[in-house]
Amino acid sequence: MGNKPVIGVPYINRPDLLQRLCNSLSIQKETWGFDYRFTWNTHLDLSPRGDIQFEDLIEKHLIYSCGHNLGVGASWNAIIKSTPLAPYWLVLNSDIELGLNDLAKIKAFVEPRLDTHGLLFGWGMSAFVITPLALETVGFFDENIYPAYLEDCDYHYRAKLSKIQCENIPDLELIHGELVNGKIQGSRAIGSDPKIMRENGRTHQGNFDYYRQKWGGINGEEIYTHPFNDPHNKLDYWIFDFARYKRQQWNLS
Repeated sequence: MGNKPVIGVPYINRPDLLQRLCNSLSIQKETWGFDYRFTWNTHLDLSPRGDIQFEDLIEKHLIYSCGHNLGVGASWNAIIKSTPLAPYWLVLNSDIELGLNDLAKIKAFVEPRLDTHGLLFGWGMSAFVITPLALETVGFFDENIYPAYLEDCDYHYRAKLSKIQCENIPDLELIHGELVNGKIQGSRAIGSDPKIMRENGRTHQGNFDYYRQKWGGINGEEIYTHPFNDPHNKLDYWIFDFARYKRQQWNLS
């Protein structure tokens, strides 16, 4: 297929979990021929802690540092746009840890389906593959959904409207999150920081407001078949709202 598939990881917090992910990738990535593309939201503390050698991590894996909280949807777009000729993109949350043979399983399942499928899920959209067919059919992620949550629901609903095929990747051994009080809990980049949790609670509500305007209801209760209920709007329609972007900024002081 020429160009290598790309592994993309937006990062904002918990360098220990990012290093865990990188370790789980490094064990197998050379064998299975993936390239890395990371986005890096650097307004949080990235200084080395304990045995985490962050400079080594950056030198080995970091590709794109945006210098601020770019947001999830924009980070996913940046990963794709920086490698437009990739055959597909494996997008992972930074709190994912892959099983030892997961890259081989992903490649074996995904590559025969590139001409028919748009999204292939390893753990919902905490670990998923997006294909060029999805971009041609559904478009890029809506960057007005900022900084996090509902960008995945928006894209999945658009994919459903487009009737493009989506499927779960079976038999993966990956972990999403970490062990907390005896149970695996996900979304740890947000859930382990009280300030981020506070601000995310506020901006998540703002994203729900936008989502209702766009689709007539929250995720799972959508009623519109075109963005903003306008039949002239294609599935990839959105216009960047800078005023909204400023309102949705996190204040972590």
